[in-house]
Amino acid sequence: MKVIPTINCNTFAAVKKQIKEARAFLPKNSWLQIDVSDGKFNPNKSWNNPEKLKEWLKTEKIEGINFEIHLMVVDPKPLVMRWLEAGAKRIIVHVETITEKDILFLKGFGKGKIGIALLPATPIKAAATYIEHFPFIQLLAVKPGFSGQKIQRNVLEKIVFLKALYPGITIEIDGGVNDRTAPTIKDAGGDIIVSGSYIFTATDKKAAYATLKKI
Repeated sequence: MKVIPTINCNTFAAVKKQIKEARAFLPKNSWLQIDVSDGKFNPNKSWNNPEKLKEWLKTEKIEGINFEIHLMVVDPKPLVMRWLEAGAKRIIVHVETITEKDILFLKGFGKGKIGIALLPATPIKAAATYIEHFPFIQLLAVKPGFSGQKIQRNVLEKIVFLKALYPGITIEIDGGVNDRTAPTIKDAGGDIIVSGSYIFTATDKKAAYATLKKI
């Protein structure tokens, strides 16, 4: 499985710190996710300033990182454009925040630029309309917003079901991922795991990342 560290911070100072930490252990051209929460879609409000990040990355000459932005906001459309213009490689939007009328708009950004996400309580059928257009799906295994939560086991059933219905789909799992839960995600058919607190709170972040990569 692929491993993507995720940053979920309230301040730009914290975001910059974790990007620098990730840069120290990530191979070149690896993926790094940033969670963006508006405090309305979920309880937590996180840092969100794509233009400022673009400027800082240029000033610090930080290259070789593919940024994936997970939008946990009630109206993702304006932010999709801002983050892509700032250099993000992929944006993940929740099916709970879009409608079928938004498909054409989102497809307009190009193949592979948009992924969809489902909350733990959202049934797979809610994503059926979107999967043929965006065959990259992120399943949240915890309630969105705060890092360090325990995985909800029903996500494993969703993985198995999705792989059976859509063999070509790419499934990313976000929430509660650690060295104990990652093997069960892999066995269920998960393709990518996203990990925040397990990596960034570890004493040896490089070792924590390497542990997940070996699974």
